[in-house]
Order: sequence, then C-alpha cells, then structure tokens
Amino acid sequence: MMPRSSLEKHVVLCGRRKIGYSKEEADVTDPQFFYEKAKVASVLIDKSKQFQIITDARSAAARDEKSWDKRKWVNAVVLYRLYITAGYTCSARAHTSVSV
Repeated sequence: MMPRSSLEKHVVLCGRRKIGYSKEEADVTDPQFFYEKAKVASVLIDKSKQFQIITDARSAAARDEKSWDKRKWVNAVVLYRLYITAGYTCSARAHTSVSV
C-alpha cells in the first residue's frame, strides 16, 4: 500500500505530465516546504478571488509592455489549473501564503 503523501505527489506529477510537462519540469518542490518553519502570514483566497487577482494583474501589465511576459501569465494559469486538478479546492487547501 502506498502512503498518502506519496499518492498525493504521484497524482500531482501525473497531472503535470498529462498536460505536457517534461519529467524534470513536473518534479518541482512543493512551495509549502520553504515556508514550513517560517513566520509567514497566510491569507485565505477562494478560487474566484484568485482568478480575479491574476486577471487584474494581467490587465494592468498589458498596459505596460515592458513588464508583460506572456510566458509568465501562461505559467501562472497552468499552475492554477494543476492546483485545481490535483484535487485542491477552496475547502481543502484554499490558502496562499504571502509575505506581509
């Protein structure tokens, strides 16, 4: 039997591979690892608010072509979709850690 933590990682990796990531790209460290013992404030953000923040940032950046990089936007959307397809929902893990 596979431990739950290994199964969760496997599901995330398979989801990334299915949408076209290479093996190396798919195997990235979970960002929560870096904040494990740090004193970082957490902010609860539901899916619709998170999408609105990304959309607003994209709209604002579109006015300033120097700061707009389509690849970064696409990566943010792909990561957001991976987060959702991995089974994380608003009720399960809806927080995003941000430094204040």
